[in-house]
Amino acid sequence: MRRANASRSDAGASPDEGRSRARFTLPARSDLLELIEFLVERDPSVAEQTLKATERSVRRLEKYPELGHRRSDLVDNSKLRFFSVRGYLVVYRSNSSRLDVLRILHGRRDARAQLGAGEG
Repeated sequence: MRRANASRSDAGASPDEGRSRARFTLPARSDLLELIEFLVERDPSVAEQTLKATERSVRRLEKYPELGHRRSDLVDNSKLRFFSVRGYLVVYRSNSSRLDVLRILHGRRDARAQLGAGEG
């Protein structure tokens, strides 16, 4: 079976590979780029570890989207979920065919204020 060697560019997923495929929104891509650029300036190995941990976590969420938790203290939108990765919050929503990564926020910043611009 090709599963062990599957690349991220595979168009379809077999049923045993999970139900959702991840899609990063523009704000999430911007958040991730900003995060990695910040970390690279301080410690490139930490930047690489954080990027890999984020990628692993998103792959895991593709398979098990219920792993994240809802945060009614941050947003009124009950469809949003949050998953912590190395002090950052991956904000996402999922349906039967896709996982949308909406934002990647620093866990110590005011997430409610950052999400107030459209996700909440």
